[in-house]
Amino acid sequence: MRKKLRTLLCTALLLLCALPVTAGADTGPKDKATIYLVHPPAGNYYIDLLYVSDDTSSLYDRNHYDSTAGTNGAQLRPADQAVLRDAAPDGWTFVILDGTPAPTWAQIDNENHIIEYRYFGVPDAFRVILAGENGVQVSEPIGRTMLQQSFYYDCASNTLTPTGSALHSYAKQIASTLLPTLLIEGLLLLLFGFPLKRNWKVFLLTNLSTQVLLTATLGILAMQGQLLLADLLFLPVELVIFMLEALIYRRRLHTDQPNPHPVVYALVANSLSGICGMVSLHLLLDLVML
Repeated sequence: MRKKLRTLLCTALLLLCALPVTAGADTGPKDKATIYLVHPPAGNYYIDLLYVSDDTSSLYDRNHYDSTAGTNGAQLRPADQAVLRDAAPDGWTFVILDGTPAPTWAQIDNENHIIEYRYFGVPDAFRVILAGENGVQVSEPIGRTMLQQSFYYDCASNTLTPTGSALHSYAKQIASTLLPTLLIEGLLLLLFGFPLKRNWKVFLLTNLSTQVLLTATLGILAMQGQLLLADLLFLPVELVIFMLEALIYRRRLHTDQPNPHPVVYALVANSLSGICGMVSLHLLLDLVML
């Protein structure tokens, strides 16, 4: 019975590997900077991001705002561009007014005082410039540490504060791939005749270590928006993980069966869990980066 189950699992693995994979240049999560306004000014005001551009002659000119609520609050166009440009520090360019090297779109939610900048042109480092009835103010520069990150901008104190933690995102990334891995490889462990009671410690520690390795390579690349590179490195990284698991399991897994197959178990288990891990990485990436 176990031999038939192993045969079925290996067949399923081959079928999964044979499935066509479609790659697209516009797939996966995109850059995003979300600005939450604290103590927004009364009446109408204009807000934009400033960034340093090495070449202002080839900026993408389709940047635009989308307003989703209300007429009071952030405006789609400034009342006086000259005043804004005079207030901008030397060498700093406007994201919406001037454009970015790649397209950027911004969405205004005046009801909740949120400005969301998204797509490939969102700068890695920026300032907030705000023009209201009391004049124009420019924040200190700040940088994004993650592909998608939120910031609180206190309009009263002119301070910009990042939220989220890269370390927190990495921990969630490990959890999102570790849990399905433990489930899949744990079931296979029993099917291959290795009692969980005798092998749970080596099984848990090995998988935890390999998931840390997976996050340190493919997970970080994915969270930086380099999903295509992560997909290309999937097989080499999984090969390294398989070799490590095969070496450990060959020496440390225990069973009373006369002909154990720890290396075959490592191959089947690592292949199936690896595919599920990459699917999880793509599906849950937006939640991981919150």
